[in-house]
Amino acid sequence: LYLLVVPLALLVFSWMPETKAKGEAEALIYLRDMLRLTRHPRLLVAFSAGFLRFFLDYGFLTYFPLFLVRSHGISTATAGFLYAFFSVGAMLTSSQAGRLAAGHDKARLLFFAFVVSGIALVVVPFVPGVWLVGISLFFYGLANGVISPMQKSLLTQNAPTELRGGIVSFDRLIQQVSKTVSTTVVGLLLVATNLSTIFWMLGILSFISVALMAALLPKRNG
Repeated sequence: LYLLVVPLALLVFSWMPETKAKGEAEALIYLRDMLRLTRHPRLLVAFSAGFLRFFLDYGFLTYFPLFLVRSHGISTATAGFLYAFFSVGAMLTSSQAGRLAAGHDKARLLFFAFVVSGIALVVVPFVPGVWLVGISLFFYGLANGVISPMQKSLLTQNAPTELRGGIVSFDRLIQQVSKTVSTTVVGLLLVATNLSTIFWMLGILSFISVALMAALLPKRNG
């Protein structure tokens, strides 16, 4: 199957229509316009939300099974099963993203979802039973199901068509950096602290980040 990648890529390159805006813009002009646009407050919120989402996900979900096995003494199979709580929560809210967004500011929906994520992270070390931890994971999934579509919508709606491809690519770059930074930072923190501390530190990071993102938005009059 891997051998089919190159010929398929050549076919797509030859036959698929070009979707970029009409008119040939020089690369430097395109980059200049894109970098200028990245300073737009709502795009900054979208970029920040993308970074924070993957930082929390990779920091939390990577070490979550290890925490359960060590602190609750459960099997790795049971720890893996608890991820179903996260998946169900994410499916419930992501499937209703259109209804949730109707008549609501997407940036503020993002803020609320990150607050829920933060609460779910903070309570994980303190709940006494495994299934209560599963409920926390369910609420984390609910929040994640809101964050993903709202972040993408906020990103594309505030980028003009001719620059949208570059803006989306820049967002993907930020997310990849976030994945690498998260696992590295959390791994280094585990040298100096325990797993329980990591979760409430991630939760506090979520709260602080919401406040910083909210500060990026212009004040509403009245």
